[in-house]
Amino acid sequence: MAGDPGWLAASLLVPTDAQWLAEWLGLPRGGTRPVRVASPCVGVDSPARAAMALKFPWVSVLVYDIEPELLPALRALHGADHSKMRIGRRCGDVTRLSSDLIARHLGQHGFQECDGLVSGFPCPPYSSIDSRKLGSDPRSLVCTAVVNMICWLAKNHRLMWFVLENVPGITKRKHGDEESFADWLMRYILEQLNKEAVTGWDCKLKPHTAAHCSLVQHRARVFFVGTSPLLREMPIQRALLNTPVPERPKASLRTILSPTRADEDFVSTTCGQQMNVLMQLQALDKMADVDQKFGDIIAIADISRDPSKEAGVDSDLKIDRCATFRTNNRFLWLIPGRNLRSTYGEHGRYLSRDEKCLASGIAPGSLRELSLHRLEVALGNTIPPPLVGDILAPVLSAWTLAMRQLQERDWLHENGTQARHNSGGGSGSEQDAGA
Repeated sequence: MAGDPGWLAASLLVPTDAQWLAEWLGLPRGGTRPVRVASPCVGVDSPARAAMALKFPWVSVLVYDIEPELLPALRALHGADHSKMRIGRRCGDVTRLSSDLIARHLGQHGFQECDGLVSGFPCPPYSSIDSRKLGSDPRSLVCTAVVNMICWLAKNHRLMWFVLENVPGITKRKHGDEESFADWLMRYILEQLNKEAVTGWDCKLKPHTAAHCSLVQHRARVFFVGTSPLLREMPIQRALLNTPVPERPKASLRTILSPTRADEDFVSTTCGQQMNVLMQLQALDKMADVDQKFGDIIAIADISRDPSKEAGVDSDLKIDRCATFRTNNRFLWLIPGRNLRSTYGEHGRYLSRDEKCLASGIAPGSLRELSLHRLEVALGNTIPPPLVGDILAPVLSAWTLAMRQLQERDWLHENGTQARHNSGGGSGSEQDAGA
């Protein structure tokens, strides 16, 4: 790769030169112990990858996911803790959980407290692509289960914060509705917490997009950020939590590309896909005829569609960027401008495995435990670490300060009690007996 940026240790799994890292590394970190985080429906655990890169000590507990194919990647990430993860159609189904079961699972880690929760519950019920079926889609039950988990952990295990992720469509009202699903969900979470006698919580909505993380794909998301009163006691905590989400310069697609050809890719495609590629190359050449800069541009096209059918060609040619990665991202094809075809091939090529990882802010090779198909599905379902890292960084810093504050209070209480005892400040009966 041209201009090899160098990578963090394999356990951190994101590029060292990532700008989003440099912006956050000055924040308070290193609390009294690693943060303990519940991770239902979290895929390959991008939040943990982001926290590791940000140098926040992190332990993923209560890891649940129904996709058993993710287990090798999660084992590699979490090491010895992987035996306590519940990954599979039955054991990873959060809709089967109860408060007693969660307490038992948490106890298997040797913990009584869980500090935070991150989750990306299924987005199809709230996506415009799936006609926003909301409650009529059975997958929406996962959202309810995650909310129940938040309430149980807040009431019984001192949960201090949560971060939930979903698509921007969740903020839009359906025709005839008084509020969007996002508005309803924030209100519902706070109501459920109040029912459990857990008061004082706050929940805010934070939109963010991969384009503002200097990634080459467009992936817009919204995050529900919930915080307990312990995270908002001090002015510095409130300032951290109110930090605007950064907007960084857009990255060029060429920053993630290896200057290599793969002529065999074109030969291996179907006749329909070859026709699709040729039409895309022709479209880019027409742009170059009008403006010479397009001769030095690389575009990305989805060649999965049949060009013989209506709307068969991807007419929305992505210039110098990728579309939002979806689970069919295996058909993303690199379309080089006419001046770059000696480098990338006369017909272009597929994006490589490592290039797809880089487009998602994940270091090459860090998901090598997954097959190519499983990797493509995982990247289609996974939030890029820089995207969730921008949301987590101020929350984890506020948590760090809260833990230091609690430790200081415990120390003062313990030492104050001891000092009173040493000075003879016992109970009234003891003083009377001494007299």
